[in-house]
Amino acid sequence: MAPSTYQLTVLQAEQKLLSNLIFSQLQIGGLLQQLKPNHFSDSRHQVIYSNMVQLMNGMFPFDAITLKNHLLKNNQLEIAGGFDYVDSLRGTASDDLLNEEYYRVILAASKKKRLGELGDELTKCANDPSVNVEDTLNKAISRLEEIHADTNRKLVEVFSSVAEKVLYLALPNVETSLGCQSGFVDLDKITGGFSAGELIVIAARPAMGKTAFVLSIMMHQCMKLKEPAAYFSLEMSNEQIVTRLLSYHSELDASRISRKRLEEDEFKRLHVMTEAINDSPLYLADQSISTIQQIRFLAIRMKRQYGIKLLVIDYLQLIGTQSHRSYNNSRELEIATITRGLKTLARELNIPIIIASQLSRAVETRTGDKRPILSDLRESGAIEQEADKVLLLYRGEYYGIETDYDGQSTKDVAEVIVAKNRSGPVSTARLRFIARHARFENFDEFNSPDRYLDEDIEKRIKNKFKIFDRQSEDNLSIPF
Repeated sequence: MAPSTYQLTVLQAEQKLLSNLIFSQLQIGGLLQQLKPNHFSDSRHQVIYSNMVQLMNGMFPFDAITLKNHLLKNNQLEIAGGFDYVDSLRGTASDDLLNEEYYRVILAASKKKRLGELGDELTKCANDPSVNVEDTLNKAISRLEEIHADTNRKLVEVFSSVAEKVLYLALPNVETSLGCQSGFVDLDKITGGFSAGELIVIAARPAMGKTAFVLSIMMHQCMKLKEPAAYFSLEMSNEQIVTRLLSYHSELDASRISRKRLEEDEFKRLHVMTEAINDSPLYLADQSISTIQQIRFLAIRMKRQYGIKLLVIDYLQLIGTQSHRSYNNSRELEIATITRGLKTLARELNIPIIIASQLSRAVETRTGDKRPILSDLRESGAIEQEADKVLLLYRGEYYGIETDYDGQSTKDVAEVIVAKNRSGPVSTARLRFIARHARFENFDEFNSPDRYLDEDIEKRIKNKFKIFDRQSEDNLSIPF
């Protein structure tokens, strides 16, 4: 079958790029970081480029003669088309300024080819009754993410450009962002905020409030800072998450919301808080997301589509991998792969990722002080190693401890123990915990439910109340 016009165009782009690299004595260090031999569609070009990379990696200068000699030593000259074909590339040389465009053409063709191959594989799987559907979906998601991510990473940065960023952040009297902040003043003083590329682990025993804590950080990002954030819950449905958020910010019991037990004034308050959260750039992932491959794929898509600047996942121990069999039934090895994958994802997306995690039962079995420590993390080795920050939640009141080390009451008090802080000190921040609403607040100030509302929202609130005042009780029961 004769090649199509598109295939001929790609072939010419490959020839011109190789010609420029060989005969123009162009420095190709940047391209070497991104272009791979298998990106070329022509097998001759794959071999030629592979040998060029070998020469460059060996710090050997090369031209057409030394390249042909290297091909000859590797017994690959004939596969590369022979002497005549390598020499013929000279006639295809063009302006070096077009190299970037040639690279884009070659990369796009490579991705299209791989998509076609994946499509063929999926078609075969779809027609094979013995193939497991979930395994096939996970494989497809993983392969699609690989195709998308291929060569999209900036692997090398010159020192001067990085130094400029560092100097700018260090400028005195210039307000620069400390990263994603939690909204808890004392905690942000310790951590300096959560920086892009960081993996932050929030760990606690059940009933300590870790879900409420991560939700609070996320809503501070969305409602106060108006920055887009994504929340992946592997435990609750989106309806349950929204109910908890509405309960949190309206100070109404979640059970009364879900069971339709609200009074008229309470419903008004709930309606108002719903509108406030509606204006927030918050994106919820479906509960069916359960593997690290699915999380990667969806997070990359949400970053590209919505520009998310924070990803919150609840929680680590519910995440699986594409194949449990690869880890010989070792959950610790699987957790190591997952945490490493999350750390890599945070760096690739250049956003902080917050992951909630469980603590082991060792906390309960200890006598005396029940404060958690790093070794209480379940499958702690990999988590502790990969995380940039580890925050441990503790409430003495839960264990019946009435006073802390300093003799202060533990009633309604939560401690956030910064047990690991790669870029700063370790210390403890005290927060107020309102158990009835599973709500955290800055210790020295009580925040009203409308603390995130701007003036425009407040005006709309007054209008809403006027509308409700004119409506009947029957109308109040209409869903919003």
